[in-house]
Amino acid sequence: MSRSGSPGAGRSKRDVAAAFFLLAVTFLFFRTVLVGEDALVTANMSRWLPWRTAATAGDLERRTFRDDSAMTYYPRRIFSDGELAAGRIPHWNRFILCGTPHLADFQSAVFHPLNLLLHFVPPKRATALFVVIHLFLGSLFLYLFLRHLRAGRVAALIGAVSFLFNAYFATYIGHPVHISTGCYAPLILLLVSKRMAGERTILLPVAVALMILGGFPQTAIYIFLIAGAWALFLWWRAKRGAKGKASARLTATALLIAAGIGLTLFQLLPTAEFGSLSDRKAADLSEILERHQPDILSAIRIALPDFYGNPVSENFWLRAIDGPRPHPSDLGFIGYGGIVPLILAIAALLFRRRREVFFFGALAAATLLLTFSPQAYSLYYTLFPFVRFSTELHRLQFPFLLALAVLAGLGFQEIIDRSLSPSRRRAPAILLFVILGALPLTAALVRWEGPRFLDFAAARMTRENGATIEANRSVSPAAAAFLAGDHDGWLRSEKPGLERFLLFGGAGVIALLVLLHGVTGTARTRIAAGAILLVATTDGWTFARLYHTPQRSETIFAPHPLLDQLASGGDPFRVARLTRQYFLPPNTGLPYGIEDVAGVNALMPGAYGRIFEAIDPSLFPDGRRITPFSDPSVLSLPLWNLLGVRYLLVGPQFDPDAAAAAGNGSSPLPRWTVTRRGGKPPFSSYAILENRAVLPRAFLSHTYEVIPDEREILDRIVSPRFSPAGPILLEKAPPFPSGREATLEGDRCELVPAGSQEVVVRTSSTAPALLFLSENDYPGWEALIDGRRTPITRADYAFRAVPLEAGEHEVRFRYRAAPFRRGAVLSALVLAIYLAWMIGIVRVGGAIRRSRRRPTSKESLSALHG
Repeated sequence: MSRSGSPGAGRSKRDVAAAFFLLAVTFLFFRTVLVGEDALVTANMSRWLPWRTAATAGDLERRTFRDDSAMTYYPRRIFSDGELAAGRIPHWNRFILCGTPHLADFQSAVFHPLNLLLHFVPPKRATALFVVIHLFLGSLFLYLFLRHLRAGRVAALIGAVSFLFNAYFATYIGHPVHISTGCYAPLILLLVSKRMAGERTILLPVAVALMILGGFPQTAIYIFLIAGAWALFLWWRAKRGAKGKASARLTATALLIAAGIGLTLFQLLPTAEFGSLSDRKAADLSEILERHQPDILSAIRIALPDFYGNPVSENFWLRAIDGPRPHPSDLGFIGYGGIVPLILAIAALLFRRRREVFFFGALAAATLLLTFSPQAYSLYYTLFPFVRFSTELHRLQFPFLLALAVLAGLGFQEIIDRSLSPSRRRAPAILLFVILGALPLTAALVRWEGPRFLDFAAARMTRENGATIEANRSVSPAAAAFLAGDHDGWLRSEKPGLERFLLFGGAGVIALLVLLHGVTGTARTRIAAGAILLVATTDGWTFARLYHTPQRSETIFAPHPLLDQLASGGDPFRVARLTRQYFLPPNTGLPYGIEDVAGVNALMPGAYGRIFEAIDPSLFPDGRRITPFSDPSVLSLPLWNLLGVRYLLVGPQFDPDAAAAAGNGSSPLPRWTVTRRGGKPPFSSYAILENRAVLPRAFLSHTYEVIPDEREILDRIVSPRFSPAGPILLEKAPPFPSGREATLEGDRCELVPAGSQEVVVRTSSTAPALLFLSENDYPGWEALIDGRRTPITRADYAFRAVPLEAGEHEVRFRYRAAPFRRGAVLSALVLAIYLAWMIGIVRVGGAIRRSRRRPTSKESLSALHG
């Protein structure tokens, strides 16, 4: 009978204490959004119109980062919660892009179990809990993985803290799905390790399913590649006589991962359909290499993350460093996992006593090679087609930082390992001094190479947008000083970053020196080990704090009189924008019930996007967003009447009267009129234009024209001569001849309030007509006329219409997502097989344990005569 003081119980208690340490660190870091008055929406909405007109000076000064937190993720949560509360699966979102799939957009993460549990929590608190719980779980999984690799508790905690505060997670707090996907990587590696070691792990499919449902496909693919390479590495490590057994385990591991994919087919099949109908553009290789690959000097930020500044402090040097964008790409903080973890990772590579070090060292090296080598990335681009749909090279830092965290834990364990000789114990200390000595050499290199680099940046910016460095507003005072030859000014701007490096690096060096010259297990070495853990935690904490920009809850989607106006009214309508700055950015109208012709989504209906691309390619730049108008002349197009655009939001850069005049053109009856002015110039003024000729969401038309060529239809609807009320442009003729007039006296068309996945229209007409609905035509929508199913006709290139006989009718459009239903059936089948397999494993394991405990007949006789 074991006692509570047994070694096993002590080890278990210390592991639980380590888990509580990680929980406490995570909670304290996020305390203001968990129990305070802040919300984990990292974008400062007070800087956007219309909220800026009522913002206080203090709100305007709050730091901001990751606009998508307010433009996509929080509105998605609001919509998902509203649909679930109404008892509906959130398949279709009518508030953006004239209607678009919601669940099929992978990043909605509707069915992630934690999102379902948090459905009952207020959205602002739920947003924080979703991020915090996943960050804690990620650090805990990394801790357990390092413990499985025979690392001690302090070593495992150092790796876990490095993973908790790594640059990928810290800079993506505003993008929760990156974290809710990436945090499962160490758990999957742990379960793969156990399975390849012969343990009957049953949770690998669950971990894979949770990772997929986390909602970010690019990180999920990275994890699949890493897990597959790890399994092959463990198979390769098997001894020659055990290759057969290792091959069987490798096959079983692959089947378990496949089972995890099968458990999520209800999500993957709708996403696959959506992707096939989307125009998410594959980036050209030359564009990626020219515009997004960083200069090699950017690699210094692996150790000095604020070198050249950062976008949160708005002191970055040049946008040409990382690509010609309004602000530098996220390569500006690639690979930062902490000074001490970096040093410990290098120490692990120096010793190379564990085979695992080779794998994670190769993973880190491969990531850096892909990031900085055009030749390596070109090969990667060719071999893996999914790469072509993202130019965001900074996401390659995830596998690098995962490898760095593992190497940091293994490196610390190597340092305190008793088997190392005294001479080799000094190697990490020597290496630390080399790194610190290399710092002035690096500064000198940048100083000497600065003119060449800035000449390159100037040429790049001029080639891309005709701007000069001196005239570009992205130039910080530090860069301007450097351009003027004031190198001391440049050094002063980098002083805080250098001081930070010296502080944490120096503290880590001192603690490591104490650890190296002590005897393992003594009080001095324990204090030194604790000091190293404290330095690593403080370093990660202070780095992540810079990119942690929560906002006051009251400022997140605050009420505003303009939004009340846009949300009111009987007939549904949509809004559009004429602005060069954030003015009710796409998706942000959703929490107010405002419908929008624009939107931002990872995927969107391709036909709808091509309409805007035909008007102006800049309106549909990458297949996942519709941008605001910047040319007032496009307002004269009749298309906006068809799309239901009643209100145009005009930003301070445009004269609303001139915009209305441009939209009205030579028409004797003005369509656009200024109905509201607000704010104060020069930055907070705005105006609202109302479209008096807007058509209702659903209307009847008795005229049509059949045009088999869809390209010709597209050209017609974006033409100034297009007649939106009719004739309706169809690819196939309906079962009645076209009339002479689009509308007839006595026509009636009334929208009946219904759910988001239903549209009910009551009509009355004296002649056959087409019922037109200005909402995207998409597979899964079906129409019932007086209860009888009838085919939907694609009309005016991207929208819906159904033919009606004369008389009164009730037409019901409803959304039935067939891929979701098929996926749900297949996932249920996989789940049944998986549960049967688990039950079998449990029963077999129980039988084996009972047989081991059952005494033999000989032992029983001995006990009787005993």
